[in-house]
Amino acid sequence: MLRKKDPCVCVIQGPPGGREKRGPAGPAGAVGPAGPAGPAGPAGPIGPTGVGLTGILAFDPAVAPTYPVGQVVVTYDGSTYVVNSVPPLGTPDTSADYTLLAAAGETGTGPTGVTGDPGPTGATGATGVGLTGVVPYDAAAAPGYPLGQVVTYEGGTYLVNTASPTGTPDTSPDYTLFLAAVGATGVTGATGTGATGEIGPTGATGVTGATGEIGPTGATGVTGATGEIGPTGVTGVTGATGATGITGATGIGLAGVTAFDPAAAPTYPVGQVVTYEGGTYVVNTAPPTGTPDTSPDYTLLAAAGATGVTGATGTGATGATGEIGPTGVTGVTGATGEIGPTGATGVTGATGEIGPTGATGVTGATGEMDQPEPPVSQVQLG
Repeated sequence: MLRKKDPCVCVIQGPPGGREKRGPAGPAGAVGPAGPAGPAGPAGPIGPTGVGLTGILAFDPAVAPTYPVGQVVVTYDGSTYVVNSVPPLGTPDTSADYTLLAAAGETGTGPTGVTGDPGPTGATGATGVGLTGVVPYDAAAAPGYPLGQVVTYEGGTYLVNTASPTGTPDTSPDYTLFLAAVGATGVTGATGTGATGEIGPTGATGVTGATGEIGPTGATGVTGATGEIGPTGVTGVTGATGATGITGATGIGLAGVTAFDPAAAPTYPVGQVVTYEGGTYVVNTAPPTGTPDTSPDYTLLAAAGATGVTGATGTGATGATGEIGPTGVTGVTGATGEIGPTGATGVTGATGEIGPTGATGVTGATGEMDQPEPPVSQVQLG
C-alpha cells in the first residue's frame, strides 16, 4: 500500500517593516472606586496625669508661700491668676510667678438714658422683719433665733439672716456682721508645748448659705486635668488654751435698720442703722447731717461689695416654688379693628333625605252647616 507524502509548506519571510512614529496617547481612564478602609491602628499610650486645680482663693500674702504650682487659682483686684512657680513671690498683678487667667473687665461709662415717666404707685409691701433686741450669743438657744435677731459674740455684733441659724456668728453664713467692737487685749496665754502636727484632713462641708444674686458670667478658665488626691495628714496635738482676756466695754446698741430718708434723718438717734446706696451705716452723732456716704455723723458698717467671681453651679435640692404674685392691673383696651370684607358665599349643601311621613292626626269634629258653600267661582281672593 502506498503512503502519501505530506505536502511541503513553504514560508517566505518578507523584509522587516520600517519603524514608524508612535501614535498619540489615548485619553486617561476613569478613576477607579476607593479601596476599603484599612484596619484601625493600635491605641497610643496613656499620657501622664496632669496637675489639677484645687479651688479658688482670694490672694493672701501670708499664705502665698505655700501655694503649689497649678493647684491654686487666686483672685486679686478683680482678676484671676494661677501659680506657675513655687514658692510664688510678690503680688499676682506684677509677679512672674503667677499666670493671668481672666483679667478684670473695665467699668462701662455709657451715657445716662432719658429719665422715664414715674410709674404708678405699687401695692404696699409686706411688713418687714424688724430687730428683736440684742442678746449675747447662746449656742443652746441659737436654733430658736428668729430672722432679725441681733446677737453679740466675742466683741462683735451680728444680725441673724436665716431663721434657726447654725454654727457660730463669726464663721456661719447665717449671721451678718453689723458692728465689730474690739475689746481690750487679753492676757497672753501660755505657749503650747505640743509638736506642730501635719495638716489634718479636710473638714465636713459647711451648711449651704442663702443663694446670692447671680453675678455676670466670667470668662471660661482653662480646665486642668484632675490631680491625684494626696494622703490625709495626721491631726496635730492641740496646744493649751490661753487665759480668757478682759471683757471689752459694752458697745452702743442698734436701734433698727431703715432706708436713709433725708426728711427723717434729723430725728435719727445715736445707734440708728440705715442703708444707703448698697452700704450699711450707723449714726454716731445726733442729729446727723448730710448723707451717710460723706457725712462724719455716720459710721460705715458694711460697704456694697463688688460682684464676686461666679461660683460653681450648686448641686443642692431645688427650693420650693414661691407664691404667685398679685395679678397686674388690666391694660387699656385697644381700639376696635376695622370690619373685614365679607367672605365669599359658601357652596350650597346637598339636599337632605326626605324624612318619614308623620302619623295621621286625629280627625276633628264635624262642624255645623249654616248655609251652603258658595261656588268656587264666587270665592273672593283677598
